[in-house]
Amino acid sequence: MEELENQLGDSCERHIYNQSTCIWTVMAGDIWGQPGSQVGNVWFTLPNGSNPCNGPIDIAPGATVSIKYTTTSGCCQGGWYLTDNTNVVHPQDYGTNGLSIPGVVVNVGDTGGVNFNSPANGDITISLCTWGY
Repeated sequence: MEELENQLGDSCERHIYNQSTCIWTVMAGDIWGQPGSQVGNVWFTLPNGSNPCNGPIDIAPGATVSIKYTTTSGCCQGGWYLTDNTNVVHPQDYGTNGLSIPGVVVNVGDTGGVNFNSPANGDITISLCTWGY
C-alpha cells in the first residue's frame, strides 16, 4: 500500500456503493468527446486488495469499492463511465471545479439508479440494476 501512496501524490479517498442486486461495470477516463482531457487518475481498491487504475472494474451487488481521485499539478478531472446490467452506459464528468483536494465534485446530481455525490462529494451510490430512465 505504501507503493500505491507514493504513486498517488495528492489524493482524495471516496467510495462507490453498489446497493443494487446486479453487477455494474465502472471505468474512469477522458471527459466524453474530449480526448486527452483526463487529468489525474482514479485508483480503485477492490475487496481482493488489488489496486487497478481507471478500470474498467466490475462491482458486485452489495459491494463497496474505495476510490482515490489523484491530481496532476493540483487538478483533477475526467469522465465516469458506469455500465448497467443491460449494457447501457451514461458518461458523467467529474472534477475539482477549481477546488483543492479533497473537494472533488462530480458534475451532476441524482441520475436515475445512480446517485452522484451521495453520501458525500465524489462518492457514487448505485441503487438500481439499470439507470432507470
